[in-house]
Amino acid sequence: MLKTLFVLLLSIICVSCEQKSTEEMPASAATAPGPEMTAPPQPAAPSQPPLVIKEGQLIEVGEIYTNALLSYTFTISNTSDADLQLDMVSGTCNCIIIENNLSDYVLPAGQEVTFGLKLNAAKIPVGDFVRDALVEVKDYLPVKIVLQGNVKPLLLVPPPPQVNFGLLKDCGEKWSRTVAIELQPEVPGGLDIPTELSHPLFTVKSQKLSDRKTEITVEPKGDLPYTQEFIQKISVPVLQPAGCPKVELIVSGQVGGKIFFMPQAYNFTPKTLAESSQHTVSFYLGEVKLPDGSIFDASASSNKKNRFARVRRSRIAAPAVPVNYNLKETLDWDSFFANLEVDVPRGVQLEKIKHESGVELKVTISSTVFARARKILQIRPRRGTQYFNNLLLTALKVQDDDDEQDTDNEEQAQD
Repeated sequence: MLKTLFVLLLSIICVSCEQKSTEEMPASAATAPGPEMTAPPQPAAPSQPPLVIKEGQLIEVGEIYTNALLSYTFTISNTSDADLQLDMVSGTCNCIIIENNLSDYVLPAGQEVTFGLKLNAAKIPVGDFVRDALVEVKDYLPVKIVLQGNVKPLLLVPPPPQVNFGLLKDCGEKWSRTVAIELQPEVPGGLDIPTELSHPLFTVKSQKLSDRKTEITVEPKGDLPYTQEFIQKISVPVLQPAGCPKVELIVSGQVGGKIFFMPQAYNFTPKTLAESSQHTVSFYLGEVKLPDGSIFDASASSNKKNRFARVRRSRIAAPAVPVNYNLKETLDWDSFFANLEVDVPRGVQLEKIKHESGVELKVTISSTVFARARKILQIRPRRGTQYFNNLLLTALKVQDDDDEQDTDNEEQAQD
């Protein structure tokens, strides 16, 4: 019994000693033996270069006009005991032109170097501005030179410079609009604009009201294209004062509406062609009264069918103007019907029928005409040189499996 107690007590003492020696052991010794691991040194973060811009790094330009071209000279001084390599001096905007950009230039310790900078106000939008130039130094952070100020327009033009002719119910309707352009009162000299300007759709003339004020008159040369949202741009060059940017006039409005005849195509099957030698179909624009007394609204159908065209916008930015999509109210139907022409293939008979707020094109064609026309006929409604959507008459050919195989072989032989 005593012997058993003695053995048990000895075991407890041994375990206690082993735990104590483990606690006193260094942490490095408690882990697996091996060489001590050290983290790789972190590269030093770039710092500000030891140089000084003598003219300062913030330039207050003040108020300038859009034709201003300002010149500045900056002196870079190396204040360190070591040479500095200048990688480049660059502008962060196309309005800044650097003269002597010091590309790969070594600036000795204690020495100075100069570079030129030009600020072109014509490249800066009107209003407050902040523009930067950067002096890039090898192994250092770039040094920023900030130019800030305000660009004022040379000319007084109604904001926005827009010519809006409103709603024209006929594309040949005549109108005339004027826009006055005036030189800012504190700008010396006079205003000079060409007397006539070239544009494919408009006659644009200028009349000098005084040395400092000119009036621009815009009139259509002929028919304007029918459209729900008409937008065109006229660039007006300014000869004096020198360096003045062009005036961009936006001409906008609504000319009738979208001219789209419905349906766009009729397809005839061999069975239909065999039942009769003459075939009559009608294409519609606007509201048309059908023989059964019902009203077919072709303009509503085309607007629904082509709703993507309604949301598509011109690339020319223009103020939003109300658009009326109801062709019944926006089109002069008498004038449109009188000036509507239709190009039809030989052998096709066409009858134009005027409705109160719509037009019907009734087409009569024989089965033999389809054969001569190779199964497709194209009808083209137009006004002068302005064409609307093409209308199609097609003869479908029903093929069995053997015919389709023969056709495939013929196409492969032609290829």
